[in-house]
Amino acid sequence: MGDGNVTLFSQPLKPGYLPIPDIRLHSYGVENKDETVTLVGALAPTEEHVSQISELPGRVRDIVVPSTSPEHFLFAPALSERFPEANLWVIPGFMKGAGVPLPGRSLLFRGPSERGVIREIGVDEGFPAGLDCAVFSVKLFAEAAVYIKSAKAVVFSDLALKMDTKGDPEYRNVNEFLARQAGIYDEVGAITKVVLEEYKDEARVFFDAVGRFDYEHLLLSHATPVVQGTGREELERAMAFLRDE
Repeated sequence: MGDGNVTLFSQPLKPGYLPIPDIRLHSYGVENKDETVTLVGALAPTEEHVSQISELPGRVRDIVVPSTSPEHFLFAPALSERFPEANLWVIPGFMKGAGVPLPGRSLLFRGPSERGVIREIGVDEGFPAGLDCAVFSVKLFAEAAVYIKSAKAVVFSDLALKMDTKGDPEYRNVNEFLARQAGIYDEVGAITKVVLEEYKDEARVFFDAVGRFDYEHLLLSHATPVVQGTGREELERAMAFLRDE
């Protein structure tokens, strides 16, 4: 993807309330020009995962947590402990309860708070130079799309999802009816469509901002991770309902 060196990391995620065996959770390691590394997404810091990260050429300088959905931030404090000097970037207002209203954040993030490494995306200075972002934040939901400039790719947490039954062996036997109903069967879909429809004006502003990024690919945080080459086309098609009056 582009000239950037981006590494995909994945771990299982099997919520029992979904008719899908494993929607997986992905994060991305971005190698920066100054020989540092940015992690976009926070997986559980198992010995295997920490070992994988250590194989990247450079120290981890930044960890970006671009969502307030629990699965995307629950492991962030523990991951931060493994890389204690790295900046930990969160959604604006995250520490005050923005987005998904899961209590206990101040206690969960006490370690990073005491170390003074928490930063707010789009608010504080020092965001990784190789990235850009657009923030969608409404009542009970908040997510940042993270643009990796060198890779011409945009990372989404929950706003876009795809199950590629042709290219992703794990999803070849997925429930086709349910996947089509969700709009994610062999195509990018908006699984959070109900939120986007309720806040159409804010969603339009957000996706207009995403559209100004010079991207070709999508890097998704669940299910099929990489939509290569057709990312812009597929995302615009998935979000076309926002233009309907």
